[in-house]
Amino acid sequence: MSDTDSDVGDADSIISTSVLLGYAEEQPTEDPISQLGGTPKWMHPSSPADSRLAKCSNCNRLMSLLLQLNGDIPETPHERVFYVWACRHKPCWRKKGSIRAFRGVRVVNTPAPAEADNKKKTDASPLPPPAEKKKEPVNTGAFLFGTGPFAQGGVNPFASPSSSSSTPTANPFSTTTTANPFSTNTTTATSPPPAAPAPKPEPLKTFASALSHNLPAAAAAPQPTPQFYGPPEPWPEPLPHTYPSYHLDAEHEHLDTRAPALPKNVQIVDTDEYADTPMSNSAEGGESSVDKTFRKFADRVEQNPEQVLRYERKGTPLLYSKDDETGKLLLAADGEVSVKRVPPCGACRKQRVFEFQMMPYAISMLERDEAGLDGMEWGTVVVATCVCVPAVLDAQGVGYVEEWVGAQWESTK
Repeated sequence: MSDTDSDVGDADSIISTSVLLGYAEEQPTEDPISQLGGTPKWMHPSSPADSRLAKCSNCNRLMSLLLQLNGDIPETPHERVFYVWACRHKPCWRKKGSIRAFRGVRVVNTPAPAEADNKKKTDASPLPPPAEKKKEPVNTGAFLFGTGPFAQGGVNPFASPSSSSSTPTANPFSTTTTANPFSTNTTTATSPPPAAPAPKPEPLKTFASALSHNLPAAAAAPQPTPQFYGPPEPWPEPLPHTYPSYHLDAEHEHLDTRAPALPKNVQIVDTDEYADTPMSNSAEGGESSVDKTFRKFADRVEQNPEQVLRYERKGTPLLYSKDDETGKLLLAADGEVSVKRVPPCGACRKQRVFEFQMMPYAISMLERDEAGLDGMEWGTVVVATCVCVPAVLDAQGVGYVEEWVGAQWESTK
């Protein structure tokens, strides 16, 4: 079989995984919030994050936005957006804090069922006061059995509206129904149904909502220490540097399950001899030895080479190396990749979970207009997150909290 033939898969060998891949697009997609590069879009126009969250931990310079990602998920009723930033000052590269990420949260207060019912009663047109009523005998039978003026003139403010095609779309992120708990559902055939409200717009399609994991709700978190003291630092206008902006499109990962053939001059190793570099060239014979972790990364990415993002909340990150600081933290003793040893959330002290990682092709897209090859040098950027609500929210219900980032850098050897 020729090399060309070996690259052609068949329908039986192609599988779809639970990972959502993100692709950079110049044309708008169904998700108007997520983007690669560009300038940040805040949760509310008057609620920007504290600019200190986007400053390099080494040089204290304002960093450039790599990614903004819509993170709405089914188990939380509030809105979530992630922002990933990177320092362009080369002496800071490969240092902790030169790539940072934070999560924006917007809590929209919705009335509880009982409060909503009381509001309906308050907003409803009240009956005329007794003094203004005409003195007419009351037909008790008509009142009890749903006939006469009482059946024709009033609607029970506690009754649930009847289902119809014009019923507004239910919140896809909600795990409970919103039926009125006081409703007796006794509307008779002779009673006119209440007017249906105007339909609500369909919810946005996001990476997280596409997976639709029905996960348990997070427990209430204790009040943490504030991230910063003093008033927030403002953002300069314009920003010192911005990368080109792209929209993001998502689709499930498709893989060819057939094992790829290795070149004749390459062998797979998993020893400490090559611990510091994914690939090492031998001085004798021109052969190469490839680390298993990097080989797995390269083979997986090769099947969808233009992916800029991998999203799988509570999934498993794809490691670029097993021997750097991030690889040693995420690779357990049994060889399994896990985020259990990632530092807990700084806001609620609960364990974080893997949510997404940025992939090397994103560098090609972000630096497409920059001259030379002296650009960003990371192999992947892994982000683990929490679902808690920040302790401090502004008047619009918006708050921000930093998340954990594990950057894996390209080998320098």
